[in-house]
Amino acid sequence: MKTLRKLFKPMNRPLPDDTQCSQCRYFDTSDPRVVQTIKEEFPHNWSNVLYSARCKCDDMFHAKQVKQKSLWNESNLPNRHGNSLPNTFDTFKEVKGVSQGLSKAMSMAYGRGSHILTIVGTYGCGKSHLLEAVAREWLHRGESVRYEYVPSMLNQLRSRFSSEDNGSLWTALEEIFKVKLLVLDDLGQEAPTEWTRKTLTEIVDERIRTDGWLLCATNYTQDQLRERLDERFVSRLFDRADFVVMTSSSYREKK
Repeated sequence: MKTLRKLFKPMNRPLPDDTQCSQCRYFDTSDPRVVQTIKEEFPHNWSNVLYSARCKCDDMFHAKQVKQKSLWNESNLPNRHGNSLPNTFDTFKEVKGVSQGLSKAMSMAYGRGSHILTIVGTYGCGKSHLLEAVAREWLHRGESVRYEYVPSMLNQLRSRFSSEDNGSLWTALEEIFKVKLLVLDDLGQEAPTEWTRKTLTEIVDERIRTDGWLLCATNYTQDQLRERLDERFVSRLFDRADFVVMTSSSYREKK
């Protein structure tokens, strides 16, 4: 970034070094020495120059805050309000049968390992907690995330578009695809129809094609998903990506 000295050369008297911000390289315009120097150097438009010379760190911090708030609002992440503790890695209780799932989830949380991970387990084993924990880590780093409860997502898509309206459906899916990490909870709970199979397969295919990040949770085994969906979908989700089986059935009671 250009400094004020380069922007407004020649200056007969440089601004004091100790008033220059080490981060943005602009200046502390509340310092009387800066004000006086600029007034003398630019008598006709000194107020505009003074404004241009001010330290930009507050502006950048504010812009970062606005972006961070927007990411959280658009994430659709559950449990963001109220007095309950958020589902994070710090609040995750490690019980028997969850260690491998916790390890793989933490790897994805920090951008390591497979870009597609499916967590399989029975109701109450801690799957959804790990999904939220991963999503929160990404959001804290300023990365875009979208959490979707699969039955609700498919119902919303179906209510807006017919199965023949492929162009409009793709436009809606693009809104989901634009995030860096897509989180799908309760995969397989939706009614198994040709439309749901096609839509879910398209979502997984897009993540594979673009090397995107996808985190899923399901109560169903591979064989059960084959019955509810199809071989093509299961092959993409399990054979071409990573998965882990959580064997705990008592995690919820331990919380």
